[in-house]
Amino acid sequence: MRTSPPERSRSRFNVYQPEVLGAARRWQNGYSPPIAEPKPNAPAEPFSILSLPRPFVTPPEMVKPDALPEYDDHGFPHGEKYEAILKAKTPSFSTRATLPGLKTKRRHETLSHGETGIQVVLWFHPYVVDLREQVGRFSLDAYHRAEFKGERMRRSDLMTIDLILNYVCPQTGALRPHGVSIKGRDYAPKEEDLARERREQESLAKCGGSWELLHADAVSAREYGNCGALWSMVKDHDVPALYWDASLFARTLKKVSHKGSFRDVLTRAANRQSITFDHASNLFAVSVAYGFLQLDHRAELRAFKPLYLVN
Repeated sequence: MRTSPPERSRSRFNVYQPEVLGAARRWQNGYSPPIAEPKPNAPAEPFSILSLPRPFVTPPEMVKPDALPEYDDHGFPHGEKYEAILKAKTPSFSTRATLPGLKTKRRHETLSHGETGIQVVLWFHPYVVDLREQVGRFSLDAYHRAEFKGERMRRSDLMTIDLILNYVCPQTGALRPHGVSIKGRDYAPKEEDLARERREQESLAKCGGSWELLHADAVSAREYGNCGALWSMVKDHDVPALYWDASLFARTLKKVSHKGSFRDVLTRAANRQSITFDHASNLFAVSVAYGFLQLDHRAELRAFKPLYLVN
């Protein structure tokens, strides 16, 4: 009796092999730190948004327009209606910038190079659904004093937090707020800085959120560059509307040959789906933003270099 040959198994995608030891080997798969046995009675590691486990795909219900509440607990809007309290200026040689957003179509303000890098990387974080910068927080006592006098609150009573994002909690699947304070690499806090950090942390805790301090070098220059390249592919498109198309495209890309350059791989996937190369580029960026594909950020994402994904 004649039998059909067994199906050939799909080989793993390109695996990046660093040429040097050291900082390039910090990640075993491009994202997760090396797994270590927990020490007895060791204190729990503080929560960090950049350390959430991968792979993770943004749930489809979190991409819908009504996934976010219209306003937060302090009355500031979410989504496209939000406007940053502090805005970037445009003097010569300024480190500030204004960028069109990714998952939310509005203008984003960054007040330093460090903030720009972290914001762009978080746009492509699959857990992050909404990101707001320079968000106002205030005490209810200050609010009631102003209301009693029939006046507006004083600007000095309004504290701003660099970033407040809503992410999908991996334990519950619900959205949870998380505050981020971004400081320079050489940040050495004084007593007043520590007091402000405590106020920010307490403010987020009151609404069931968390808080962390990130140094500007928390993301590597290569990861920032890769995410910047992805952003340039899709910055003028409606990213949430491409969610399901990106899901199908990611499956196709994983099945085509990964030989050659990134451009070669995209061309094969585009041909298989009968779409243009430009549209394939759009869908590739959206696939990374929602977690259908994971880039290995130890390698550069360039058109004429190999494409490395985390398998």
